[in-house]
Amino acid sequence: MATHDYVIDNSTGANVRADINNVLAAIVSNNSGSSEPSTTYAYQWWADTNAGVLKIRNSANNAWVTLLELDGTLTLEDGSNSAPAIGFRDDLNTGIFSSGADNLDITCGGTTRANFSSSGLNVTGTVTDDGATHDGDVTFTGASANIVFDKSDNQLEFADNAKAEFGTGGDLEIYHDGTDSYIGEVGTGVLKILSNTFRVNNAANSESMIKALENGQVELYHNNVKKFETTSSGASVTGGITASGASTFNEDVTFTGTNVNIVFDKTADAFEFADNAEARFGSSDDLKFFHNGTNSVIQNNTGTLVLQSDTFNINNSAGNEALINATANGAVELYHNNSKKIETTSGGIDVTGAITVNGSALSAGGKLLQVVSNVYKTDQSFSTQGSYFDTGLTATITPTSSSSHILVFAQLTFQPEGDSAVQFKVLRGSTNLEVGVSGGGTQALIAGTQAGSRGSYPSMQVFDTGISTTSSTTYKVQCQVDSANSRINGRDTDFRACSVMTLMEVSG
Repeated sequence: MATHDYVIDNSTGANVRADINNVLAAIVSNNSGSSEPSTTYAYQWWADTNAGVLKIRNSANNAWVTLLELDGTLTLEDGSNSAPAIGFRDDLNTGIFSSGADNLDITCGGTTRANFSSSGLNVTGTVTDDGATHDGDVTFTGASANIVFDKSDNQLEFADNAKAEFGTGGDLEIYHDGTDSYIGEVGTGVLKILSNTFRVNNAANSESMIKALENGQVELYHNNVKKFETTSSGASVTGGITASGASTFNEDVTFTGTNVNIVFDKTADAFEFADNAEARFGSSDDLKFFHNGTNSVIQNNTGTLVLQSDTFNINNSAGNEALINATANGAVELYHNNSKKIETTSGGIDVTGAITVNGSALSAGGKLLQVVSNVYKTDQSFSTQGSYFDTGLTATITPTSSSSHILVFAQLTFQPEGDSAVQFKVLRGSTNLEVGVSGGGTQALIAGTQAGSRGSYPSMQVFDTGISTTSSTTYKVQCQVDSANSRINGRDTDFRACSVMTLMEVSG
């Protein structure tokens, strides 16, 4: 090892020769020594045996630049991104430097683009490659959420609010916001799911919720039980349907009952109830509408059946013939063969044509002025033969006009012990009124094969045209047992309290 000032002293030949040899030795050994040469020159080499490095003097000859270890290891200055330790002659701010201990950096144009450290590689800028293989976890760091490929789980893991987006404008999004999961079509177009068979199951994959089959049905489930299924003709529902809003059906709808059906017929714009299918109203089915196969029935089981309308019409089934017309604050009209016969007025009723009661016609234009009715209230027994007795069935009327007529109805009820023939007649005061049989009486056979049987004689009528008074007038019924009936003995016939007399005053 040798150093030299590289100046040959003037001396004798041997000394000069020795000095030259020392210079050569210094050159050959790169001025090796434990201390720097006493005389230094720009670009001078020094093998610093104390530091074990090879150095070169800088151009200003005021410092040493370390080049490499004496054992062959290349060492450089740390450098910076603007002046890297390894640069390029024509691009000195591009190269390699060390930003700190255990860090290797690559700078381009004075900007650090890659940093290698004990934790790995950090790249600033865009990475473009023709293919890459990552054999460990890979983290994609977002502004607020990360995406990780977890090698041990074999899955790409999106943190909450980290999205997988598809489409140039991010039209399709898939993400979890920390509470719910979303598949969102947020751009243009339609979200389409393409599959020959499509299923939606619960998270445990143990329960069906939705199924859809190509060329087949779509099924909806509740608690893993199918409730709705499309069919080739429409849909099938298992269980009831509850709608909280308006529902629209665009085709026929059939309501299948246990025995009969109800159909909404779209083409007919009608609900069609089969025979004996009922429309019911009220909590206890109080009102029913139905057709029993023969007749149409409106059945009211509770309260009063009330029809409310300012105008009420009943026509024939063809709708071309009036039966009954009624108008609020106006008339009620009754028709016969589409011809009005009775009309109510503010003063009573108007009749077009004759009034006939049990076959007897009232005079044309007559008006019903008043009605008096009496029901016999006490039963009595009788066995008179050959003479009439008063039954106690009476009714009194005071005519409003002396020219009026009185129409008398009587419905008589008897209870004979055996077969009995009973005669009866109607009187005005003491005047016997003919009832169609000479002698002033009518006879009826009341059949009763055992005691306690009842018989009723059909209502008889008397049209009294001879009152000529406005005074109170009393009508009564008398009866006798036919003397020709040999079976009558003692008190064998009862006159019953359910007998009725009705008087009607008709204008003359």
